[in-house]
Amino acid sequence: MKKVLIFSIFLALAFTACLKKTPFSDSLNANGTYATFPLGGIANFGADAITGVDTVTDTVEVYNTSNKPSSSAITVALIADFPKVAAYYAIDTSIQYLSMPTTACKFPASVTIPAGARTAKIPVTFYLNSLDPTKSYMLPLSIGSATGLSLSGNYNTHYFHVIGNAIAGAYTWHYQRYNNGVGPSAGPPSTNTTSSVVFSPVNPTNIEVKTGYPATQVRYELTFNLVNGKPTNFAVAFNAADVKTYWSAYTIISGPTIVQADPVKGVYEFTYTIFNGSANRFIDDTYTHQ
Repeated sequence: MKKVLIFSIFLALAFTACLKKTPFSDSLNANGTYATFPLGGIANFGADAITGVDTVTDTVEVYNTSNKPSSSAITVALIADFPKVAAYYAIDTSIQYLSMPTTACKFPASVTIPAGARTAKIPVTFYLNSLDPTKSYMLPLSIGSATGLSLSGNYNTHYFHVIGNAIAGAYTWHYQRYNNGVGPSAGPPSTNTTSSVVFSPVNPTNIEVKTGYPATQVRYELTFNLVNGKPTNFAVAFNAADVKTYWSAYTIISGPTIVQADPVKGVYEFTYTIFNGSANRFIDDTYTHQ
């Protein structure tokens, strides 16, 4: 299996990807004279998961929370706050994160909030192909100082992190839909497509990957055990929240069933039968490690 990159939480696959977070409302900013990451902090830890392949850029924003914008420019210094890696582990010991190598990430040393403005955008780039895909890494990006502003206690850091997982990364996805309930024995597929997809890690022994029926909103949850560092004892299920949201009018007749799960060859195949309210559909998803 080729060495690949890791990468959840949700997720465009491309050699260069750009992630954007939901903008923070200016109406919430009258909370004192702070420089802050309102979408950062431990409360937003999950949103700072980095997923994708090769090179990924995430854009975050720093805010001036005073009652009105400053009449002069504010310089905000940024630091890689690596002592917070150990501090986070003291709170949550479920995953052992390593400090992300400085060669695997890039961000500006400072940004400027212009006079009359409240915010400045910060691009943070990650070179994921330089990381060991079996290990988890963290970049705590903190505000070091900001001209004339105090620093937030709870929202001073974005905890960017990459979760290590032995089978995560880029896969070729072969999707087949049969307009029957039994599959190829009753005729050829009505839909037969090939595209790229990411096995996104939830934790070191669980990945998520989408199926294609009726679109791509529903994800498989593939779990496994690690024995001497090797994946084994695979199990697959649908993401329960996805099923409730997107398949509420459908009935799962059978599956999902593992046809093959071969971490050596990097091939995973799952099937299921679903009733769409008028007819059964048989789905076959095959994922091959790129």
